[in-house]
Amino acid sequence: MTSIFDKRAALPAALLVAGSLLAGCANNMDLDPHGPEPENGWHRFWAHGDWKQRPEPYKNQVERVQMEYAVAFEPGNAELSQDDLRMLHTFLREQKVAGSDVITVNGPSAVTGGRDSLTTTRIAKVVEELSRTGLQVSVAPADVTTSSMESDELLLTVSRYIVLSPECETDDPTVGDRPEYYWTCSTTANLGAMVANPQDLARGRTPGPAEAEPAAAAVKRYRSGEITPLIDVSTEGN
Repeated sequence: MTSIFDKRAALPAALLVAGSLLAGCANNMDLDPHGPEPENGWHRFWAHGDWKQRPEPYKNQVERVQMEYAVAFEPGNAELSQDDLRMLHTFLREQKVAGSDVITVNGPSAVTGGRDSLTTTRIAKVVEELSRTGLQVSVAPADVTTSSMESDELLLTVSRYIVLSPECETDDPTVGDRPEYYWTCSTTANLGAMVANPQDLARGRTPGPAEAEPAAAAVKRYRSGEITPLIDVSTEGN
């Protein structure tokens, strides 16, 4: 029978063996990681398994851009010529102006303040033309002027928010390099490409009131013990 003294005597020997094993597994950077020695397996583990701080999560950046277009009129005329109309619609088409954009039309103010009747009529004509194409246009206050406007021009301003998605593509790794993983980058970039209103990524929307009837019906079924059966979907046939 082995006594407790024999076990205590064997303990230092076991610790010595364990220490030798650990010493052999140390990260010796002088070893060849591709050599045949068993120690190189541990070296490859330590050399290629180093941990790095996880980078910040990828985010879509939302920025506001603004485009301006000068709508020209012939002197003393409140109607747009066919050429001016064509150029206006070319601008709208090339810039892909949509109903989600904020469109403002502005005109020069009179010296005495406000706008004269000719400028007011021109603004109404532009608003009517853009509204006909489904765009919503607002009129800038008369005191908001810009020095770039000529007397026979109106300034059309289009503001929109765009999404700047992160770049997920990287160069091909060279021989011996480990691949870099860009966690959540593809998911974030896909969200930025699919979102209908980029402003939702910046601040979101306040949800409207919930429908009361479906919630009341659910409570009624719960209290009465009525169970709505699940839809029977079969993978057979067809």
